[in-house]
Amino acid sequence: MCKKATSLTARKFCTAVFIIFLFSVIAVSGAAGESQEERWEKVLFGESSDSVGAYCVEQTTDGGYVVTGYYHKRWEAGGEYHLIEGACLIKTAANGTFEWMKVFDASNVDTGRSVRQTSDGGYIITGTYTGDERDVWLIKTDNAGNMEWNTTFGGGDDDFSYSVEQTSDGGYIVAGSTYSYGAAGENIWLIKTDSSGIMEWNKVFGDSGHEGGRSVEQTNDGGYIIGGDWLVKTDSKGNEEWIKEIEGEDVRQTKDGGYIIAGSGYDIQLTKTDFEGNVEWSRKLAGSGYGNSVRQTSDGGYIITGYGGGDGWIPCSMVLIKTDSEGNKEWNRIFGGGGEDRGFSVRQTNDGGYILTGVTHSYGGGGEDALLIKTDSDGYKDDDRTNFKTLEMSRLKNSVSFLFFAIIVTILGLLKLFALPFILILTVLILVYMWRERR
Repeated sequence: MCKKATSLTARKFCTAVFIIFLFSVIAVSGAAGESQEERWEKVLFGESSDSVGAYCVEQTTDGGYVVTGYYHKRWEAGGEYHLIEGACLIKTAANGTFEWMKVFDASNVDTGRSVRQTSDGGYIITGTYTGDERDVWLIKTDNAGNMEWNTTFGGGDDDFSYSVEQTSDGGYIVAGSTYSYGAAGENIWLIKTDSSGIMEWNKVFGDSGHEGGRSVEQTNDGGYIIGGDWLVKTDSKGNEEWIKEIEGEDVRQTKDGGYIIAGSGYDIQLTKTDFEGNVEWSRKLAGSGYGNSVRQTSDGGYIITGYGGGDGWIPCSMVLIKTDSEGNKEWNRIFGGGGEDRGFSVRQTNDGGYILTGVTHSYGGGGEDALLIKTDSDGYKDDDRTNFKTLEMSRLKNSVSFLFFAIIVTILGLLKLFALPFILILTVLILVYMWRERR
């Protein structure tokens, strides 16, 4: 009876250990599967008859994403050729599923370069409109992408726009380049409008060289910081406070009141300044590349996207680089195929991962297509082979750990069941042996 009870207890114990082990492995696999859902890659449209560019991405209040760039499609139907082209606004769900697209008809050289969601849930887009000359283009839409108004700014020569932000008073600030105003050549152009797109003031910065503006942000003191061929700080009316000859495609104010600049010029450069524009440090993160977009991350570090090549410029790949708060590289990721792939915009997402967009010649239907990539916090996307191997090793590691745990627990359980009888028997044998020795 005792043997039967002992055997039954041991069997129950082993069964329980096995069930715990099995559910643990399932939990690990399930957690990995859940993490996979946060990583994906989408080619927007990718048909042979269209050409799509993506230059800016923002996460929207519903958790999805909005992208601006350009769209060009030509096709034949009923013996006639049809054409749609112009700046575009594309909306996706949180998992990258396409929801809608709006094309603001113009020419195929007209583009949206920057988009922000506005306080009313709509969107503000800036880019370039081509008429007799190229002009700064500002477009306001509702939350479904329907145009509410649009306006242009420009003179007798070419003028371009690259960045827009909604300001604290509900208006908009736009940064770009002008050949129509200021000194000869290219100059930085800063335009402030009211909430209806009516110009309130504009400022030009530059000399007779080439000083274009690429990005703008309203600063904590109500003024503006402009990035481009120069770093320019203004007050709330656009009056110059200081200018530094620091080149950068994108500039953002940091948590300490200073500025972070992602630079280009045959390498990817990251520069940090104090609130007066004095350089605190500068890091070369990659050679043979361009840094187009930077944001400070929730841990105080920085995330940068752009593109770079190995042997020559083509093919080149989209790059994603993460640094610590001092600009020291923590990791970098490469995305792309056998063609030319370029990253233009990156943002940290609500879940701690990253969304980046750009253009690809490696995927889609041929030609140029928009590429939208969602990564986890380590910069891995869904089909990344390196991440897949890491994930599998993680699963194996956890499975082996649980296996060793189960074996150890089983051994300890068996010792608990049989150790006391074994010790008693051994004690009796020792006592018998000693008694015989005495005799």
